[in-house]
Amino acid sequence: MKNILFAVFVTAAFFTGSGLALAQKKAVNPNSPEDVAELRSDAEKGDRGAQYELSMVYTYKQDAENALKWLTKSAENGYGRAQYTLGNLYYTGSGKVKRDYEKAVKWFEASKETKYKGAKVDELITLAKQKFEDEKKALAAKKKAAEEAKKKAAAEAAKKEKEAKEAKEAEIAAKAQAEQQAKEAAEAEQRAAEEAAAKAEEEAKKAAEAEKSIFQKIKEKILSFFNY
Repeated sequence: MKNILFAVFVTAAFFTGSGLALAQKKAVNPNSPEDVAELRSDAEKGDRGAQYELSMVYTYKQDAENALKWLTKSAENGYGRAQYTLGNLYYTGSGKVKRDYEKAVKWFEASKETKYKGAKVDELITLAKQKFEDEKKALAAKKKAAEEAKKKAAAEAAKKEKEAKEAKEAEIAAKAQAEQQAKEAAEAEQRAAEEAAAKAEEEAKKAAEAEKSIFQKIKEKILSFFNY
């Protein structure tokens, strides 16, 4: 609970060419603005130990963004404990940190180089590397499946497009054929009508001539009767 005093022991440690040097400890109350301000001042000056402890204060205060910010600064400045902690965060994924096995390996191995003795760090590195490889394989398989699905979709789309084109061409051909047949039928009908009209005219002409011939014969008989 935040109303209970929580002491954070700040370990300001730095590395020289021969290894770990002086360590200074100071009790810090995370609920004390003065203590936190002093710790922040050291952190802002580049004290990587203070940066790590400040990140722990922010973790206690449930301020994930600032906790990650100062933990990362400390890790980047070569503080082994911060590197190991950051490696764990990337290994498990937590809050503001997205699981990233490649980064986990990076920070675990960096912490080893500082001689920081992180719990089961070698085992964690092996597991993280394996999980990273598994992720790469899964990602490659997913990418391959996506590419195959894309190719299949493209093939299906091309097939449908071809079928639609053929159907359209068939429709156009059928329409043209229907129009040609209608035209031919209309022309045939017109020819039949013209032939029928010509035939009727010819028959009428013949009938008129026949009728004229009959009247002529009647006329001749009448004239012959009266001796004209």
